[in-house]
Amino acid sequence: MNRWAWRTWRAAGAGALLALWMPAGTAHAAPPRLVSASVDDADAGIDPTVAELRFEFDQPMEPGSFSICGGGETFPKLQGRPEWRDDRTLVVQVRLEASHEYALSLNCGSAHGFRNQRGEVLDPYPIRFRTAPSTEAAAAEQGLLDDAAIDSVFASLSKAIQDRYSYRDRLKIDWEHEIARARGEVRAPVSRAACARRIAGLLSLAQDAHAGVRVNGFVLGTFHRKIEPNSDPRTLARVVPGIKPIGPGNSPVAMGRFEDGVVYAAIASWSISDPAVIDGLVEQLSGEAGAPGFVIDVRSNGGGDELQARRVASLFLRRPTVYSTNTIRDPQAASPTAGPGWAGPFERVVGSVETTPGPLAGKRVAVLIGPVCVSSCESFILMMRHGAAARLFGATTFGSSGNPKAHDLGHGISVTLPSWIDMDVDGTPIEGRGIRPDVEIPWPSAGARTGDPILDAAVAWVRSK
Repeated sequence: MNRWAWRTWRAAGAGALLALWMPAGTAHAAPPRLVSASVDDADAGIDPTVAELRFEFDQPMEPGSFSICGGGETFPKLQGRPEWRDDRTLVVQVRLEASHEYALSLNCGSAHGFRNQRGEVLDPYPIRFRTAPSTEAAAAEQGLLDDAAIDSVFASLSKAIQDRYSYRDRLKIDWEHEIARARGEVRAPVSRAACARRIAGLLSLAQDAHAGVRVNGFVLGTFHRKIEPNSDPRTLARVVPGIKPIGPGNSPVAMGRFEDGVVYAAIASWSISDPAVIDGLVEQLSGEAGAPGFVIDVRSNGGGDELQARRVASLFLRRPTVYSTNTIRDPQAASPTAGPGWAGPFERVVGSVETTPGPLAGKRVAVLIGPVCVSSCESFILMMRHGAAARLFGATTFGSSGNPKAHDLGHGISVTLPSWIDMDVDGTPIEGRGIRPDVEIPWPSAGARTGDPILDAAVAWVRSK
């Protein structure tokens, strides 16, 4: 027999108290999905006289249960208690203001009232929208699509996936069927943003961090990674002697030095907007040629500019090195190995005759890696493994590299899709596999962790020479 718990949630600063029924049992499989919303993330120029928000789900939901999260000036003023019109449709009465930006979320980190009748919880679904200065402006800004426009958008999407999406076949998805199903769920007239949101939902099937949708100046992600990092900045600040950032403010780069001279460098991003930061990192590392060894920590690095990664890796190179190969999706090409519709394979090289050997070539270097590492950071890891003979410590990287390209679908909607299959030098794809460490070290739970075992192992190895 199910037990039920009565819970309440108050929108911070909004003065709205939302009550919800939530089952105390555990979930099964097939969580619910939002398939349409009357206002949607990135909607532009919503009519300020709109009196209700409507949300429709793909399966029967638990009656009476919901969590609408938000607060402050951006939270819509609610008029009464939200109402389930049927087991899939929730209606929320609101009072909106003209020329105003709004934000809310269906479920959030501390409230999970939206769930299906088996107890599976809706993933948090944030929504932002703007109201127009007037009803007349709203009609012009929303850009409602009729059936012909929707057909055109989905036809362009089908062609882009068929001809240009490099990971089209990775998960054996029947794209023709899924595109037709998604098109059938978009009913005219519909806003550009609502149409784009359904396309984002469709692309989420690919589980591809590099696939996205752009509309009204907003980028809608299609895949949100759920990962546990294997590093802790607070621990590093405590155990790395003299660690300090390079550059102003919240710099993504920091360096320290252990008592015996082993140099530690943490690089949390390869999207470093301030040139002085990457210049400073290269300069300081280059000046440590007398150090007994190096630990380069990229466990918190989610990628960015591969050229920045090459600058740092080149410091450790003995010679120019092939670190990766890739094939590129091209319907006009025919690869001798990959077949029709592909160009390549192409080799990617780090270093040049003029820049190698680097000032730190031959130094013992450990690289700390983990599941946060993705894209250009994974390329950096391969540069260090193949070009600097670095030893990798930690956990397998996430495994995603796409070189995404934009494709215009018309009517103000575009998609970005990966254009290549990125591979290790032996032809093993990175996507969905990642890069395994040479020394795998489990990351302990917060309650059992007293230090940083990955860093400890790496420093011990550097010292063991």
